[in-house]
Amino acid sequence: MINVSLEGKRIVARFDYDPELIRRIKNIPGARFLKPQDGGPGWYYPLDMETCKAFRKEFSLEEARFDEALTTWGRQHVGASKIMAEIGQSNDAELNLLPERLPALYQSLDARPFQRVGVAFIGNRHSRPLVADEPGLGKTRQVIGGIAEAGMLDDPRGHLIIAPKTSLTNTWANQLHELQDLPVFVMPDGRQNREWLFEDVALARELQMPHWLVLGPNMVQLRKVIKENGVEDLEPQWPQLFDWEWATVTCDEVSKAAMQSPASMTARGLQKLKSDRRIAMDGTPVRGKPIKLWGILHWLHPESFTSKWRWAYQWLEIEENRFGKKAGRVKKDRQEEFDKMLAPYMLRRTKKEVAPDLPDKAYREIVVEMTPKQAKQYQAMADDAEMRIDEDTSISATSILAEYTRLKQFANAYCEVHGKRPDGTWDIRPTFESNKLPVLWELMEELGIVGDNSDVIEGQDDEEPEQIVIFSQFTQTVDMVCRWLDSKGVHNLKITGAVNTNTRNAAAEEFQSGKGARIIVMNTMAGGVSITLDMANTVVFLDETWTPDDQTQAEDRIHRLSRIHKVQVVRIISEDTIEFYIQKQGIDKSEINSRILDLWREGFRSIQREAA
Repeated sequence: MINVSLEGKRIVARFDYDPELIRRIKNIPGARFLKPQDGGPGWYYPLDMETCKAFRKEFSLEEARFDEALTTWGRQHVGASKIMAEIGQSNDAELNLLPERLPALYQSLDARPFQRVGVAFIGNRHSRPLVADEPGLGKTRQVIGGIAEAGMLDDPRGHLIIAPKTSLTNTWANQLHELQDLPVFVMPDGRQNREWLFEDVALARELQMPHWLVLGPNMVQLRKVIKENGVEDLEPQWPQLFDWEWATVTCDEVSKAAMQSPASMTARGLQKLKSDRRIAMDGTPVRGKPIKLWGILHWLHPESFTSKWRWAYQWLEIEENRFGKKAGRVKKDRQEEFDKMLAPYMLRRTKKEVAPDLPDKAYREIVVEMTPKQAKQYQAMADDAEMRIDEDTSISATSILAEYTRLKQFANAYCEVHGKRPDGTWDIRPTFESNKLPVLWELMEELGIVGDNSDVIEGQDDEEPEQIVIFSQFTQTVDMVCRWLDSKGVHNLKITGAVNTNTRNAAAEEFQSGKGARIIVMNTMAGGVSITLDMANTVVFLDETWTPDDQTQAEDRIHRLSRIHKVQVVRIISEDTIEFYIQKQGIDKSEINSRILDLWREGFRSIQREAA
């Protein structure tokens, strides 16, 4: 007989020595030997339902007996999971506390019952959720409402929001000021200003005043330090964040901010934050790889999701090659169980589900040959990159990625190369000698943005003038396009990572007013989140990103529920170049080792051979 018990936050199995039982006990995923000095002998496992199910599958009721504590935990877990899954799959929900605490927010949900479901899901007492609705469905409003529905809004410990810098003011501060009345502290620039901010937060906590603190993920990063004894250790840059206990901690864009690598300094810092309730938000949490979910689930439920590879072997196809092992898709025979496993933890709705009247995005691909001068430079740079990669046998995947990223810039335009900057990056300046600019001009003429029909007629209500959003991965390309438009006398706006928050907000407001510039040019990453530009009907990508989800998020700045309109997505691609290959393959950066070092270069070279 095996006695299976709940001890702390793990499952422990004890039995008299039996080689056959030991063999079978190892069939339970995650088995680890419990040494006598640690309370053994025995075997221990993570506390989750998959372990319990595995026990029941391997051993009969007569062979393995669960103690009362584990049985009680199992019943409670199953009950809570069922409640959460039912809420997440419902079409509407009744809210109890939100109507009284935040009546304006509650009333605004009348036209969008799916958001009431989100508030109920987040606000349930069992919830530590991943809110994974598609971009544009109001995740921020649902989180604020969910915290109020949970009865935690007025908790004097306060609420910590960790979000990309671009969304601190534009999304979070604005929404919080609009929807509720508690004080909101937002991370400023400069260390001295941040120290003053923490003094204000400390005073609010001393006065037992409920509050919000909104800051960027860099604030929770740990850093390596060498102690006096020479031992390397990790410590927080801002210890106050970790000394204080929070009512809730919310991480927005969690896969980018922290969980791209659960071993990163930001992810480790997030794990150390003390709070009753953790909430993750991300419109693209999987980013093409189901394994990316594990880091998020581990942060939300560290007691249940303890081992990345144990989880991966349970649910995903594992490929092992000379570079190591790689987790792939969900196992075909486990897809239904996988969905059921996620249902209590993740809330995911698409725009098509909640707004069937919103037209699908229409995609248009324009493949164009490079100019002769541009093509000659591109080929020279491609040959140079391949020679360096071939000659340096120790070159890393990151270095190869940098070479190919540089090559992508030459697919956009003929460039002036001014050597390397002090940080090691190349100073590449694209010129107006570009195969894509004439295509862009033709597109703007087609939309009536330039040419005979380009004037905005004041007071004309029959038809809204067309507006366009242009994206490039490269800030240098954004700058070049804006200079080119200026040279043509076309008023335009620009948003890159170098643009401060006030300028960014002013540009978005002007564009959304419909009375100013009809063209806004943006860096794909800087402009791809926390901004609404739905006055445009057309979005243009001048180059391809490594991760398709980054472009999807950028598209969704325009394709939103706030306006029912047809959105055209145009991709301008240079023929017979690396970006053509990237677009066709949908390469994800996480596949660099296997795709670049093994398959990528051969595929890219085949394109070169075909072009020749």
